[in-house]
Formats: sequence, structure tokens, C-alpha cells
Amino acid sequence: SDIGFFVDPFTLRVWTAEVLAWLGRFEQARETLGPLPPPDVQMLAQLADDGRPIIRNRRARYKGYPPRSLPAAWGIRGEASLRKCGAKDITPEKKFALAEQARQEADESLKLDILDHEALVLWARATAVMANHFADKNDMPAAQRLYDAAVAKLKEVPPDSLSAANARLFLENLKPPQPPR
Repeated sequence: SDIGFFVDPFTLRVWTAEVLAWLGRFEQARETLGPLPPPDVQMLAQLADDGRPIIRNRRARYKGYPPRSLPAAWGIRGEASLRKCGAKDITPEKKFALAEQARQEADESLKLDILDHEALVLWARATAVMANHFADKNDMPAAQRLYDAAVAKLKEVPPDSLSAANARLFLENLKPPQPPR
């Protein structure tokens, strides 16, 4: 049967990627998503023959990206980038670059859905990794600025949000940057 009749293919890819992420297979989830449209692509609503709304944009190669699926896709990509920071054989520069990429991907999710509280937590986690990088290089002013930004972002998560527990737990365990010994 044609699954595309019941759900658009991109949403199906996002759902599949979410399941893979829940299983801890973030790199496979990232591959399942494939390329995402650039942020400047305008989404245009159209109606199918049966009256269902179809979301299309002006660039033919990005047809079928429903706006509600995009924040989740960017969040999954960000989580995949941040998880790579924990690899044992990663250089500090690569770790910083991956954290910066994760933060940018969280930003993309927040641009699409300001109420994506999980993206706020992801942004703060990535920023904390970046703060630790500057602390390791003994650039304490930069480390402190990033740490303060991470704390402020975590405090933006409303207490009644589903992400509030994650934000509170991360905030409780977030240690201020320390200079190298």
C-alpha cells in the first residue's frame, strides 16, 4: 500500500528518526532524516484533491516538509551532534565544533517552534560543553559568559513543561567552569 497517502514521507522519516533516537541510535537517526531545508525556504500550504492541506515550498527539491515536523528533525540532528562529543578519541577542537553545531541545530528548531523546550535544554547542554572548552584553554571570561548563557536558557523552560525535569536536573548538575589545573 502507498503509505504516502496517509502521511507525508518527511513526517514518516521524522517519526522513524525519533524511534531511532529513543533507541540511542542517533547517527542512524541523522542519516534517516537526510538533508533538511535551509531556514530561508518559505513553506507554502496547498490543498490536495481531497481537501487535505499539503505543505510545499518554493524549491522543488524540498517538497513535502510539513512545518510541525521540522523542529523535531532539527532537534534530533542537534542531539546526534552533541552525542558525538562524548566519543573517547575526539580532539578538543572537534568536540567544540560538534557542540557549536548542536547549538546551531537547536537554534534552528527554536526558530521554527519557540515553544520547543527540549531544544532549549539541548542548546544549554551544547553551550555548557563550549564553556568547558574555553575553561580548558584558561579563557575564563568566555567560559563564564557561555556558562551564564546556558543557565539563563535553562531557566527559560517553564516549570509546567514536559522538559522541566530535564532542565532542572541538568541545571542542578551543571558546574561552573573551572580553570585547568
